[in-house]
Amino acid sequence: MGQLSTNHDELNIEQLQPKDKEKVFATFGPEQGMVVYDRGIRRRLAQMLQGDMRWMRMSYSLLFALPGAVMLLYGDEIGMGDDLRLPERVSVRIPMQWDTSVNGGFSSVNPSALVRMPVAESTFGYKQVNVKAQKKDSLSLLQHITSLIRLQREHLDIGHGKYTILDVHPASVFALAFEFEGKVLLTLHNLSDEPCTVVLEQYKHTVLEEIYSDGNEYHKRKKHQRLFMHGYGFRWFFIQSAKNAKQSLKYAVRSDII
Repeated sequence: MGQLSTNHDELNIEQLQPKDKEKVFATFGPEQGMVVYDRGIRRRLAQMLQGDMRWMRMSYSLLFALPGAVMLLYGDEIGMGDDLRLPERVSVRIPMQWDTSVNGGFSSVNPSALVRMPVAESTFGYKQVNVKAQKKDSLSLLQHITSLIRLQREHLDIGHGKYTILDVHPASVFALAFEFEGKVLLTLHNLSDEPCTVVLEQYKHTVLEEIYSDGNEYHKRKKHQRLFMHGYGFRWFFIQSAKNAKQSLKYAVRSDII
């Protein structure tokens, strides 16, 4: 339980190799005071990803597409930020941002009586980022995560099915396929901010039915091995018959990852 709490309070990367740790620190904790205990980054995801909604939406889509239980720290579902003026791990333990009223709707007491002040004057403050506003916005991060929760519950492939990491081009796209009860759930995530076309030789004779994505302009059903993806794009597909896909998965595993 202690380790779980630690991972919520900071991005703990102590298990990474030294060269990989340096790269992560340089990307997500480049300034003095962002790193804690020389092993973690005391920031929330939204600020680590510079408030880039495309990057955040793709990251959460990937999280929900992976096997295992999804756990979010309160406020991450709306893209709350952090307060680096607070010491150590307390920087991410800020009051929940419910609306634009006094104290962000967290408490009605005089602000001077609060144990901890909410973030106000910031791009990530409660005047700009709050639950009430995002409930009304169909394109908000909160609505996106709500859709992902519903999607994961509807498709038991995730967590129950046998998963395979596919070898696709370009390498910036992470392709994951779950096989469960004769069906296949395929997810694609572009980890680059550059658009690309994904080559899916494994499914060139299979009809892919798109069930969720980052945009509305994609074709809902497609029988082709080349698929366009936006920078930080994501696409979820459902394959009713796994007959052809099952044969292709035998040679599609990325042995360098598993």
